Amino acid sequence: MLAIDPSKRPLASEVSARLFLLALRTNYDSVTNIFDQIGSDLGWHMAIQKKKFMIWAQVVGLDDESMRHQQTSLLVKGKELGRVFSLVEEIEQDLSFQVKSQGDPNQPESRALYHEKIQLWIDGLWDMAGIVSKEATKKMTSQLKDYLISEATSKLFPVVPDPAIDHSKLSIILAMKQTSESLDAFAPSENFELEEPSWHALPPQKEIELGWIGADKSVKTYMLAELLQYEDKWIDRTEELLARVNGLVSLLNKPDIVEAFPLLKCRHFYHDSQRNAFKLLYEIPRKAKCPNDEPIIFTLSSLILKTQDRKQRPPLGDVFFLAHKLASSIMAFHQAGWFHKAVSSSNIVFFPSDDKVLRNELISPYIIGFNHSREGRQDAFTVGPPEVKGLKDYQHPEYSRHYSKLRFREEFDYYSIGMVLLELALWKSLGHILNKHIPKDAKPEDVRTRLLEDVVPELGSYMGKLYEDAVKMCLDGTFSEQIGGDQPWSQFEKNVVWPLEKCLALCPGSGV
Repeated sequence: MLAIDPSKRPLASEVSARLFLLALRTNYDSVTNIFDQIGSDLGWHMAIQKKKFMIWAQVVGLDDESMRHQQTSLLVKGKELGRVFSLVEEIEQDLSFQVKSQGDPNQPESRALYHEKIQLWIDGLWDMAGIVSKEATKKMTSQLKDYLISEATSKLFPVVPDPAIDHSKLSIILAMKQTSESLDAFAPSENFELEEPSWHALPPQKEIELGWIGADKSVKTYMLAELLQYEDKWIDRTEELLARVNGLVSLLNKPDIVEAFPLLKCRHFYHDSQRNAFKLLYEIPRKAKCPNDEPIIFTLSSLILKTQDRKQRPPLGDVFFLAHKLASSIMAFHQAGWFHKAVSSSNIVFFPSDDKVLRNELISPYIIGFNHSREGRQDAFTVGPPEVKGLKDYQHPEYSRHYSKLRFREEFDYYSIGMVLLELALWKSLGHILNKHIPKDAKPEDVRTRLLEDVVPELGSYMGKLYEDAVKMCLDGTFSEQIGGDQPWSQFEKNVVWPLEKCLALCPGSGV
């Protein structure tokens, strides 16, 4: 700055920006100190605002000691340091009032007003960062959502509405989480158990069991059935199991959950004590066609086999749509504290209006297979991997090899998603892919290695680098290490869901 040669001196605008930055960092330190001083008296609403402020500071680099004397790109690019400084200064002043008014019974209305003002100022900081970088907004929103989900308890729900997030969907995820965490004590107002004679099974199909309930064939509702088996050790605890299954059915029966995610509505269940099992009954969509008194239904695996002719294949954009829908839905289940445990192309179904024209069906998927699912809690009811032909190929090598000693983890579902994404990219069944590239006697870990080395690198030429890297992350990811303190689903969102969203954006009009 004091160089004799004028050409080596910084511009006046650069000096001004640095001085603003120094003042901004001082105010930032003051704000964080005041938040800490208020401590547990913040309340839930202000705790959210504190977290939003800290997330913003982290994204723009204010909380990074190594960058304290550098110009933060997100601030400098916006050329709005003065506005940012003013907003942080307003937050500091309003928080100072909060400290002064603590314990004063005559100030509740004033404190509420200042709470609203603080939220307004912090929203302004978020908006300014978003103008400079859309990725910054996405990153901040993801971190806030992770915080709300991880901190949510029955005392904190419903969440205070916040313009930074999709509150309706987050509310559904939190409701699912709280219900799944308390299934033992969950007492639905409705009993969904059905007397077995009311269920009339249709001739079994290859992968799906269908049937109907009703007084007679003239008044009937078609259903898809899934079997939930339990081990002998639970025989003396059937009342507990009945309550838990009823709670699960109640969760999968809620209209807001079924509408928010690609799920069939679970209507009933019945107990088959002779088989140590419960049968879950899902309502088939009304749009389903039923020629010859039987619904038309395709799994993804059967749809792929049926459309090998390139003229019959779905558009690329619809393939991206299904890949993103599957990944984002399983991620939402994990956020709600629920593991699927049986992700496969046999557990994604469609109800086409015409079984001769299938190329437009990928945009209306339904995820099934929840008879194998369980809560993410350590003490949750669970069984080992289901004995279903072909499903073992989708299982993570570690879980497939040591399932009797391991609790199911998020990345086991992510590995299965990677296998489905592989099928979508090559438009071949997983069995066909493995038969072509993998020796029959290969161990599960060797299968993964061969896929990563020989098959996944081919995907870039079919689907693009973003898709290839997403599949690679699913098959080779280390999500449970919680890199940087992130939850596994947060890592999955950044490395799989977001890239698939970008792939989808490259194909306007897809998924419609």
